[in-house]
Amino acid sequence: MNYQLHTTQDLTLIHLMGDSDSEWAFCLIMERIHKCISQSGRLGDVDHTLSCLEPVISAVNPLDEFNFLLGNGEHLFVHAHSLLHLLTRTCRCQGCDQQVIMVATEPLSDEPWLGLLPNTFLVLKDGEVIREARTQGPASLQAWRRRLTD
Repeated sequence: MNYQLHTTQDLTLIHLMGDSDSEWAFCLIMERIHKCISQSGRLGDVDHTLSCLEPVISAVNPLDEFNFLLGNGEHLFVHAHSLLHLLTRTCRCQGCDQQVIMVATEPLSDEPWLGLLPNTFLVLKDGEVIREARTQGPASLQAWRRRLTD
């Protein structure tokens, strides 16, 4: 995102250091997370977190392509606005099988990667998808043109 579509009036707690739209979108998400933090100093349950983030993501979606990964040490939040792929693998580590999920814009191997539908919002934990939600707002025309020419 580099279309200067933001204004600093959108932010009340977090101040931009630069002037990119990517930074603005990140700061909007961080500000929304700050507002969703419980009195214990932690985010609420996963469903609460999804409901907190969905309106911000849906507001940013029409501005440009908005794929992202966001982790909190326990969960990985994955937003596929236009194009992301997942691959689930079982790996053996120190004699123990572990299930992992890899996320990439394009498949990285000949394995059966799953292409996520636009506006898919996932929560991953311990190598599994534990929640799936939808966001709103189509990708901008510029984002789709870039996707078609890549």
